[in-house]
Order: sequence, then structure tokens, then C-alpha cells
Amino acid sequence: MKIKLFSLILLFCLLFLGITAFFVIKKYYISYNLLRLDPLEESKINNFGLFNSKVNEDIWLLGDSRIARWDKNLLSPLNVRIENLGIEGQTSSQVLNRLKNYLETGNPKWIFLEVGINDLKIIGLEPKLVNSIKDGCFGNITSIINLCEKKNINLIVISIITTGKIELLRRFVWNSTVDSSIIHLNERLKSYCLVNNCMFIDANQILSDNNLTIKRSYQDGFLHINIEAYKALSAKIISEYGSVISKK
Repeated sequence: MKIKLFSLILLFCLLFLGITAFFVIKKYYISYNLLRLDPLEESKINNFGLFNSKVNEDIWLLGDSRIARWDKNLLSPLNVRIENLGIEGQTSSQVLNRLKNYLETGNPKWIFLEVGINDLKIIGLEPKLVNSIKDGCFGNITSIINLCEKKNINLIVISIITTGKIELLRRFVWNSTVDSSIIHLNERLKSYCLVNNCMFIDANQILSDNNLTIKRSYQDGFLHINIEAYKALSAKIISEYGSVISKK
């Protein structure tokens, strides 16, 4: 009797895992093929605003999910029109090429940029790629900086935001090399911005005590930050650059 019960439970577990695996594989298969159809994922953005001259004169928030989840109303004291062009999961290469496309039809006065974590997290799966991934990410971000300079767009580079408390399952695809890469790349970006007279905000000085982990009060899972963190970042931008932005 016990053997039959155990067999039934085992069969049920295997069936459940099989069904779950099927839907997970299906989801990623669909995502993979949709990405091939639209590699920059521009269909996720409502581009109507990009053809509006008033929007073109103000601010674009550009980047990955850390930008996409930023409520632009938190920046309302700037008293300007803001378009959020963040897309979840994007790499620096995708963001760079999207910007090239967007600038064919629009030209904002300001861009707030935060991108890079989706490049660096790949290091957790393949540490041997650490140097090429860091160099590629740095090259893409500096290309965005140079492109904005050529287009006379004021750019605020926000450092790559570090992570929160790691979940158990993510430990299998993450390692300390990713964390050290975030720190190293932020140092390179800060130095580059200093030399090239580009505005830089170290988000981790605001959101982290140790530059490795986001404060618990600012965390929204491992890779994301909550509304309180966005309030803190918005307040920093407003206090440090608000008067300059209003004059432009």
C-alpha cells in the first residue's frame, strides 16, 4: 500500500514537473522568436510621443527595467514633459540602437540613462566572458554618451544599480564576479564622465550602504528597486540638476 501511494505521489510530481517545464519552455521559445522578429523590442514602446515636438524638447528616460519602472511623475517638480523609453530586460546594445532609431525622428533636450545589469548578469553563467562583456557594455554606454554630445543632448548617466538580497534559485546563475563587475564598470563610467564633462549620478551611494547590496528598505526583489528608491533618486536629480534642467 505504501509503495503504491509513493508511486502515485512520484508520478504526480513528475507529471507536474513535466507540465511546468513544457509551459516554461514554450514561454521562452515564444520570447526568443519574438525577439528575432523585433530585436530592439520597439513594439513595447508607444512611439506616438516621439513624433510630438513638445516631447522632443524635454526629457527621455532611457534604459532597461530600472528605467521602465520609474514613475515619471516623481520628476514632476522639473516642470517638463517626460517620455519613459525604458524596456524591461534590455541590454546596452539594444538601448544604444534604439536611441539611434529614435533620434531619426526626435531630439530631446535631456536624456536620463541607466543600463548595464542585463549585460553583466550573463557573467554569472559564463565567468570566462567577464572582460568581453564589461568592455562591450562600457563601449555601448560611451557610444550613447558620444552620440548625445554630437546631437547636443544633455545626458545624465546613472550608475548601474547594484542588487538586493539574492534568492536561493538565482544563486545557481550568479556569482561574486558579477558584483565586482558592477563596481568596476561604474568606476570606469564615472571616470569617463568626469573626463568628458558628462553628468554622472552614483545611485549606489544613495541606495546602498556597502556598494554591493541595495538597502532592504529600497529593494523590490533581487534586481529591482521600489518606489521609495525612485523617490530618493528623483530627489537627487531635482536637487542637483533641477535648476539647470529648467533653464535649458
